[in-house]
Amino acid sequence: MTNPRASRKKVNYRRRVEARLRALFEYFRNAKIRLEHMPQTRGGTDDPKHAQYAYLDSVILASSYLDALAVFRYGQGRQGFIQFLQNYSNAEQQRWYRRISSLYLDQPPLDDTGNLQKRLSGSDLKRIRRILYGNAVANSGSDFSLDEAARRLDQASVQMPKELLNCFSYAAYFYERYRCHGVHNVQPPAPGVSSVAKPYYEPRRRPKFLIFPRQFILDTLTACIDNFEKEALEKLKGGPPPATADDYRWLKERFGLKSTFIETVCAYYRPGSKPRVPAAPRGSS
Repeated sequence: MTNPRASRKKVNYRRRVEARLRALFEYFRNAKIRLEHMPQTRGGTDDPKHAQYAYLDSVILASSYLDALAVFRYGQGRQGFIQFLQNYSNAEQQRWYRRISSLYLDQPPLDDTGNLQKRLSGSDLKRIRRILYGNAVANSGSDFSLDEAARRLDQASVQMPKELLNCFSYAAYFYERYRCHGVHNVQPPAPGVSSVAKPYYEPRRRPKFLIFPRQFILDTLTACIDNFEKEALEKLKGGPPPATADDYRWLKERFGLKSTFIETVCAYYRPGSKPRVPAAPRGSS
């Protein structure tokens, strides 16, 4: 026989988790809004240097927020970040993140270079570059999708796993040059406050860079927050209730997410709210 009180506790627990889940994603959403409205001037007058710093700050912080969400979904690391951008951005953004960068084949990835060199020699890179793009100058408008690049290499009898080919994608470039260099070296590629809406190559710089405009990055963050939250809420509402009101392992199993995400959701409090202090053990003074 079902215990009505236990059933109510389970329902209330689910509601509390849902409220905290929404609040956590709302934090990321508000953070994105703050980045979008970072001041571009100082003291009421135009200041190009200050505008450039504001640009860099917003790009670095947006990359950090994307990395935090990717870690919640797939865990720490390059592959998880790439997978997150390619799966949770919107359809138009995904078409960019799933492209193979011709520039990357000229300038091999800095991250995990040692591992790549074990599988791809310099001559292999040149051959792949020649098969896909010939002698054409790197151009974002003519870069192939991951699927098309894999198909062309297969036709040329070049066996290359998609996972390895994905190391040369736009998403991989974003991880290396924006997430890693931006966060650790404070040096994400930044041409200035650009009005261009899509990724593009900056040919005038040496070495050349693939530029992700600030608004494109912020729009990616918005799409990833919305899509990740939608998926999480759908999984939370579906399926049977938890076995006990205080056991969040059912969440981990149902979400297929990392424990860090579930623990963060269960412990999350809105900024400014007062966390509940656990009761002292009986007999303690």
